[in-house]
Amino acid sequence: MKLIDGTPQAMNLIDQLKSQSLLVDFYDQSYQQSVNPKYPSISDDTFRNFDEKYGDMYRNHLLGIYISSDFDIKKLLKVYPPLTPRFQDSSYHPIFVFINLAIQKIWCIKQTRKGSAIIITEDGQVLDEEIFEPDMPVHEFLELDHAKIIKRLYIALERITRADCMEFNGYGSEKAYREVVSWNLPTINKYFPNLGIQADELACDY
Repeated sequence: MKLIDGTPQAMNLIDQLKSQSLLVDFYDQSYQQSVNPKYPSISDDTFRNFDEKYGDMYRNHLLGIYISSDFDIKKLLKVYPPLTPRFQDSSYHPIFVFINLAIQKIWCIKQTRKGSAIIITEDGQVLDEEIFEPDMPVHEFLELDHAKIIKRLYIALERITRADCMEFNGYGSEKAYREVVSWNLPTINKYFPNLGIQADELACDY
C-alpha cells in the first residue's frame, strides 16, 4: 500500500493521525483495548470468535481516517495523490477514508448535494447502500470486514445527512433530525473514539 510503505513522510503522517485519533486500525485488538477497555467497539470475545470462524487474515487489514473540518488534506494528498479527485469539491469532501491493506485499495465515503451518502472506489466507481444488501455478492473490499464497520459507518452518515437535508429544506422537523442524530451519531463515535464528533461537523448546505 503506497500510503504506508516506506517513506518517512508517509510514516510520519500515519503516526500523526494516530496520535490525533483521526486514524483508526479497526481490527487491532490491542488498540481496541487501549482506547476503551470496558466497552471496545470489538471485544476480545468477538476477536476470538472471528479467529475461530474466519482465521486471522482480517486482523489489522482495515484502516479508517476521519476527515475533520480542520484536517490538513494537502498532507494526505501529497502522500497519496490518487485521492486528489475525491477532494476537488471542498464543500463535499470525503468524511471517511478506508484503506484496505489486504487488497491494497481505498474507498471514500462522502455526502452529496442531494442529502445522501455515497461510496467512491479508488477507480472512481460510485456505490450506494445497495452494495450492503444481503442478496448482493460480497464486494472484495468488504470480505474481511466481519464486524461490518464500513456498513455501519456508511448507514450512520447517510441517515444523518438525509435528515439534515430534509430539515435544511423545510421537509423535516428539527425534532426528527435530532432523533436521527441520537440514534446514529454514537455509531460514528464508537468507531472513532476520543474525537467527540458532533452533528454540526457533518452538516452541509444543500
